[in-house]
Amino acid sequence: MPHTNQNWQDQKFCREYAEQWDIDSSEVHYGWLSPGENILQLLTCLQSDNGKFDDIAVLDIGCGMGENLIALSCCGACCFGVDISTYMIEYAKKKVGKSEVLKKIELECHDMRDFKYYSGIQFDLVLSIYSMEYLQSLDEFRAMLANIFSRLKSGGRFVFCFSHPLQHSMHSRLHNISALSGDSQGATLIYSFRDVVEGLSSAGFEIERVIEQSTQNPSQLTKEEAMSFPYRFHKGKNPCQKKFDSFSNSAPHTVVYRARKPKERSKLRPIDLFAGLNAGVLRLWGQNRTVTDAQDIQVGSDMLPVYQLASKDNVVFIAPVLQKTCQTTSAKNQITVKLQSGVNRKINSSCLIGIVHKQLISMDYQPIYSSMDASSESNNPIYLVRVDPVYGKLRILYPSQEMGLLLFVNGEELLNGAVSADHYFPVKDDVIDLIYIATGWGTQWRPSEDIQQLKLFNESGGD
Repeated sequence: MPHTNQNWQDQKFCREYAEQWDIDSSEVHYGWLSPGENILQLLTCLQSDNGKFDDIAVLDIGCGMGENLIALSCCGACCFGVDISTYMIEYAKKKVGKSEVLKKIELECHDMRDFKYYSGIQFDLVLSIYSMEYLQSLDEFRAMLANIFSRLKSGGRFVFCFSHPLQHSMHSRLHNISALSGDSQGATLIYSFRDVVEGLSSAGFEIERVIEQSTQNPSQLTKEEAMSFPYRFHKGKNPCQKKFDSFSNSAPHTVVYRARKPKERSKLRPIDLFAGLNAGVLRLWGQNRTVTDAQDIQVGSDMLPVYQLASKDNVVFIAPVLQKTCQTTSAKNQITVKLQSGVNRKINSSCLIGIVHKQLISMDYQPIYSSMDASSESNNPIYLVRVDPVYGKLRILYPSQEMGLLLFVNGEELLNGAVSADHYFPVKDDVIDLIYIATGWGTQWRPSEDIQQLKLFNESGGD
């Protein structure tokens, strides 16, 4: 956005914003000077057969002057809006008073992080247009997502947008890491795609659509040309300077997400990896495995079961280290873990690795961690590479096998291994399994040197 000092508690700034931007109250907007609902069709999944939003409950977080709420209310929706700015809420109330809405629109001044507003109401749709940029950290973002998920009805949608990460002046140095956009008052948090996808998935959302919005030569748009967009400027008030055009032409300025809360999620039964053990069967990666032998080993005061498996994709044995059912979704406390390098790293106590860490410590086990970047300030994922003294006991039994640790949530790996354990936040009643696994490849196994693809990589200097 052209504004650099965005202080929504400042009356002068809010007045200048209202005098500059002419936002349509008949169409839902998803970004400045870019297509809205008429083109993107993000909300048709919530419409009834008559094309209306009959009686659906809508929450707009950071509702601004209320234009999206008015547009939806005129189509039959029951609308609720919150904004931290008393001045923007006043503008919204004036606009609502001048419109001919079908249903009453509830408006309240609230900090979006304090999720006590409209308690007891479950929503079909939650909107957030640029508002979550004003959160101060990824922890706040993840907590917001968990709260929004809990307030949505089964099958409800969450549609939101913020500035595109390519609009961050330091994007080339961020390497897909979210960061604040500057030091000025109202500096926004620019989110990486990785952090948004992991945050949504951890909260339980299914991502349905991702749209990048861009505008060519925005400083050259006339008022008549801008009228094709629902979020446009008043005549003679185009805030975009010519020097901004080349930047806007080279990269999208807004990214829009639509996510869905899965239907009947609370009734889904977690997959039990060990449900078939009485019949000599263990289910791993969606396939039944035959258990050929089982024994218990003494680890401290615990007896750890070890299951030998029939030959299949080189898995020799698995040994469950722990199984835990989540009791909370809190995302505020931090704990410190030590990497193999000796560096301390802080992680959220409610992320997957945090929950596992606390459980292992309570069992008098010692978890060992590693990271691609050992820096204490790094945002790179950390990995659980060993659990002592379990590792030593298993190494005595299997001295030549390659061993590793696997984390499962509800019987499945995290998005098939695509999400790191310190970026994943289980929800209440999720079942976590930590297991040791060994392959028949052996500790000295290496790919054959005659594999042509590996030769190509080696010759080109790759790893």
